[in-house]
Amino acid sequence: MVKDRFGKEVDNLRLAVTGRCNLACFFCHHEGYTPNICSAGAGKEMSPGEIRTVVEVAAGQGINRVKLTGGEPLLREDLGQIIKEVGAVAGIGEVSLVTNGVLLEERVGDLEGVSRINVSIHTTQPNIYRKITGRDLHGKVLKGIEATVKAGLPVKLNMTVLKGLNEDEVEGMVELAKRMGTDLQLIEYHSPEMDGGKFVNLDKVEKWLDENSEKKSELRDNRRKRFEVKGVKVHLVRPMFNREFCENCHRMRVTPDGKFKPCLMREDNHVEFDVMSRESVEKAFGEAIKRKEPFFR
Repeated sequence: MVKDRFGKEVDNLRLAVTGRCNLACFFCHHEGYTPNICSAGAGKEMSPGEIRTVVEVAAGQGINRVKLTGGEPLLREDLGQIIKEVGAVAGIGEVSLVTNGVLLEERVGDLEGVSRINVSIHTTQPNIYRKITGRDLHGKVLKGIEATVKAGLPVKLNMTVLKGLNEDEVEGMVELAKRMGTDLQLIEYHSPEMDGGKFVNLDKVEKWLDENSEKKSELRDNRRKRFEVKGVKVHLVRPMFNREFCENCHRMRVTPDGKFKPCLMREDNHVEFDVMSRESVEKAFGEAIKRKEPFFR
């Protein structure tokens, strides 16, 4: 297992397969790279075969989990092929997906081989959803979640808690997750710029979860806390100004146009590679591991 220079094992690859998206969430952190890259067209995206090469190199260094992200991954018509290519790599034990859910109902059949799915929905209220995403698609996303659960795929709802918008909806989101048969992940607002006026300190949320939980545990990745409330597994993600969170990061990121990205919060330490050269990818991966370090210390 490859380790960074602080002795932390790196076994998780977060791979953005596209920068394109069909929503316009105002708080999007674009997986930590600039919006102009994030909105780049399909011509700059790696092919399924090229993605497999990157994953093979990473797996050769001990990576065993891959999370496919975007943009919106379901905008890739070849996503099913990407999932097959990644899942076929020796050593990869889990392939998961993050999606906004808009296309889930139509595309759930293409997700064979995915271990679990995170769906970003953020609210129980259609009007708040419109304010966050710019689209009237809340009901469509709910149908997509229903179809995915019916297909037997584990689903986790993602809710980024935002000041003045949905900060009073935590209990309602727990009820929604219970009704739909999913887990719930509450995420502290964060962005590389750390501005926008939407940050909510989640101390009160954590206290409520603690007081109402039937079970509590701590996950290895980022030392995230998990509570079981009303039968729902609720994950709490608190990255902001959190030294412990950064010190326990086991992740390497890949941008859709072919760069290793050691940290979500930084754009000054990307490592480019020539995906047509396995040697180039291997060298870049090694350099990216060297550059990986906690953002908050």
